[in-house]
Amino acid sequence: MNHKPNLLLLCLLGAFLLSSCDKGEPTVINGVVTDRKTGAPVEGARVFCDVQPKVTDSGFIEGQITNANGEFEFSFPNTFYRVNLYEIEKGGYLKKFIQKSITPGSQYFADIKLFPLDGLFRLKFINNLGLHDTVYHQMICDQYLNEKPYWGYFSGGNKTAAFKSYVIPGDTIVKEYRVTSDSWIKVSWGFNFFREFSEGTFVDSVYLAPQDTAELVIQF
Repeated sequence: MNHKPNLLLLCLLGAFLLSSCDKGEPTVINGVVTDRKTGAPVEGARVFCDVQPKVTDSGFIEGQITNANGEFEFSFPNTFYRVNLYEIEKGGYLKKFIQKSITPGSQYFADIKLFPLDGLFRLKFINNLGLHDTVYHQMICDQYLNEKPYWGYFSGGNKTAAFKSYVIPGDTIVKEYRVTSDSWIKVSWGFNFFREFSEGTFVDSVYLAPQDTAELVIQF
């Protein structure tokens, strides 16, 4: 007896198999975190992914810790609506923002290099004249700017507002910052609030040698 295949049944079976195979391929993100200057693996770095399971769902953050070789790995169902490799942080290093969107069901390898905070910058304000008691300032580290322009400004957290310091007449205040060395540090400052670095009244700079300390004294 001749049996003719049911075309509709075959189509449905094929669609089911394709759907099953598709759901079986996860979204995989792995990589390695190393010191940008020495190339050594960074153990204990925290790597974060920003995940949204469905269009209608709110997202959540998933984290992993790098092993002794600086390695990490994430695996998510490829049915997730959005997966972003988001940021990496480790004490003693400059936090790195990535915000890399990963195609669902694909594999992505991230070679991440972190700037070590291997230098100390000391900023000293001396109020000799007593004409002002408030000073505003922003600071730029050129290596930070190469890494991420927005975070090159390491006072006040970003480049949208100058940091405010109160220095009474005859007083001295000292601020210390851990920054990446072998870099020029520029300070824009003045006695009125400003948002952009270029809006400061004065600009001073100092070179921070590799794994060293640099001091900039501002007198007013």
